[in-house]
Amino acid sequence: MISSDFNLRRYVVFETCLTVLINIGFAVTAAVLTFHGEHWIYVSGRHGLVIDVIPQTFMGVLMTVLAVLLITGLRLERGKCGEVKQRLAVRHVVGIALLSAIACTLLCVGLLALTLPRIDLGGMSYAAMLGFKSIYSAVLAAIITPLVLLMIFRGRAKPPLLNR
Repeated sequence: MISSDFNLRRYVVFETCLTVLINIGFAVTAAVLTFHGEHWIYVSGRHGLVIDVIPQTFMGVLMTVLAVLLITGLRLERGKCGEVKQRLAVRHVVGIALLSAIACTLLCVGLLALTLPRIDLGGMSYAAMLGFKSIYSAVLAAIITPLVLLMIFRGRAKPPLLNR
């Protein structure tokens, strides 16, 4: 039962915006550290963008799912956004996050590997790469966060209560 002063839509939008901003920050930081000093970034190849997106996707999804499940679990425990009828152990949260990260990495990187070389054969400039990485991480977070939150509040999975 969700309390009367809790607005699920506002909560989902707020958490989604927050994870989008955090993921963009991490993606741009990692891109600057990885491609610093390069003027042209190739799409494919050993040091190409498709290979670079693999850890970005995995870590972005893993950390997003972990953070959303654990933070929402703490808020539920404190009664700030409803109550929990069923508990999910922290090890299950880690398992859910790992499986989500692996599935999203396979799906998203597979789609990028199929489409990106056909769109841009030669590569892209450093600025275009930063824009691409920002948009990619924003879209990823904007899809994953609401799915996880709706899974929690629709009763399919309950986040952990950490004081046990």
